[in-house]
Amino acid sequence: MTVKEAAQRRSNVAHVQATNNLEGARLSAYMSSKMADYEKGRINSAELVAAAKARYGING
Repeated sequence: MTVKEAAQRRSNVAHVQATNNLEGARLSAYMSSKMADYEKGRINSAELVAAAKARYGING
């Protein structure tokens, strides 16, 4: 992962966290770990979304 990609991932994670804070939503431990995996480059955004959908039974 390039420095630019790492910065973008950090920014994406920070944006999600800020949005959740504004909405009063709490991030589960499971999703926190998946977000950390995404930020560290262990999974991509499609895998992050798929993990959330599978965990919470969301189709589509």
